[in-house]
Amino acid sequence: MTSDPLVAVVHQRLPAPPHVVYDEWTDASRLAEWMCPRPARCLSVTADPWIGGAVRFEIEDSGLVFAVSGNYVMLDKPHRVAFTWSCSTWPDPTAQSLVTVTIEPDGPGYSLMTIEHTLLPSGLADQHARGWAQIGEQLAGRLSPGSGDPGGSRPADRQAGDQRLAASGGQPGRARGRTASRPTRPSR
Repeated sequence: MTSDPLVAVVHQRLPAPPHVVYDEWTDASRLAEWMCPRPARCLSVTADPWIGGAVRFEIEDSGLVFAVSGNYVMLDKPHRVAFTWSCSTWPDPTAQSLVTVTIEPDGPGYSLMTIEHTLLPSGLADQHARGWAQIGEQLAGRLSPGSGDPGGSRPADRQAGDQRLAASGGQPGRARGRTASRPTRPSR
């Protein structure tokens, strides 16, 4: 008997340096542009990039509205972002998984992004791996020359589809973005 994988891992080469990719993961208005696997769309996005700060996506997919929420647990600019992840459609919507995004330089003007989604509920790893792969492609498209991205022009990546999917199970919680609330740090 084999155990059900509880991890989804996706690698994506991106036409942007690490600091630009990092900023995409911590800015609500940027996340709103690429975070949800299409055709789903984000109705709202919250990103409060400080340890303990909220990350939340309200998503509409084929008429179903649901939420993905969590909190930032690691912010190591420009190398790593990690946040907890819970989805209102999971069998136990209070279950928490962990998304860790690692960003490494991969030649001048490029990054290799690895998304590792761990502690997924049983049976959801493949679905999340497919979703994260699509999200990686959407981010690559956003960062490609001529996309109007805020990072400026970069060399064209003729192999933007150069993603490697290594799923040890998983389905990405389906988050997408349209309307964003700007991140703010609470006063202390």
